Amino acid sequence: MIDLNGEVNYQDGAGNEFHLNTIVGEQDISGGSVPLSGYAVEGVGFGGVQPVGYTDPKATSDGIDTAEAYAGRRTLSMLMSVYGSTRVDLYQKIQDLLTVMRFMPRRYAATDGFRQLRFTMLTTNTSVFPSGEIPSYVLVRPLDMPTTEVTTAQTTGSDTRGYSARIMLNFLMKYPFKYGQELRVEEDLPIDGTNTVIQNHGGAPADAQLLIQSSDGTARAGDIYVTITVNGVPLKLKVAQTIGADGDLVRSILVDYKEQIVYIRELNTDTGIVESAIAQNLIVIDSGATFGTLEPKIDYPDGMNVSVNITDLAEDPVAEDYKVDFSWREAWY
Repeated sequence: MIDLNGEVNYQDGAGNEFHLNTIVGEQDISGGSVPLSGYAVEGVGFGGVQPVGYTDPKATSDGIDTAEAYAGRRTLSMLMSVYGSTRVDLYQKIQDLLTVMRFMPRRYAATDGFRQLRFTMLTTNTSVFPSGEIPSYVLVRPLDMPTTEVTTAQTTGSDTRGYSARIMLNFLMKYPFKYGQELRVEEDLPIDGTNTVIQNHGGAPADAQLLIQSSDGTARAGDIYVTITVNGVPLKLKVAQTIGADGDLVRSILVDYKEQIVYIRELNTDTGIVESAIAQNLIVIDSGATFGTLEPKIDYPDGMNVSVNITDLAEDPVAEDYKVDFSWREAWY
């Protein structure tokens, strides 16, 4: 769970981190003789998740017919204490908090208002996370504009003691997972079909991507087959385009296993702009056209095999002119 003695930050409309937990620890919360000014997260609750999937009563026997189940809608609630050293300080801090809780800051229009809420998770798995901490985040947008109240205590209190208010923040999660901030990368996978063992230390399937580039950036003629196998599930691509330098462009192929999409990425060397175009047409349909999943180590203690095999169209090996990198982001429920 979230370490409430650590930072809890939410991205604001300018793309900066708004600090939601500036007052931590017993000494700071007790205040002493100095009025407090800032925010304290008093509690965090992750909502339950219902499975989403086909179910239907059997017509001629007991039980139900079912299909695969996926985790559905999940919410997150956060109880906040807002402290002000003066009334004006309190009211301004409440207003700043409301401003951060806008549903759709323009900067996040492309993500429908979802942005990162960052925090630290604690773990006993110090062999993988030596500090006992996992810097993490969830993708959320406000579920509602928080309710705020003005009480007589706030208008008749004393500046020597300070002022406070409690506010409940409710968020809708884009995905029902807590993600590790660290993106793990296995570089230079063999391209001859040799297995590489990948360890997913999360508690859920990891978000995985595979990037195919020219090994030195120079042009590599197309007309190749690329077969990527994750957890025994092959995905075969037929690539006709040049990989690497092509005029003022540097082209690569990105396979996004979470969204199950293949992209052609083109870096314009003049402008530095990278454009990605969906290229599902690269998938060889009769090869199965399925995307494997990188399952957690708790389910597969020996890890998961990932392999890449690049051949020409006659399915003969090609020279090692390609660089293949596999990256994944671990997740927990």
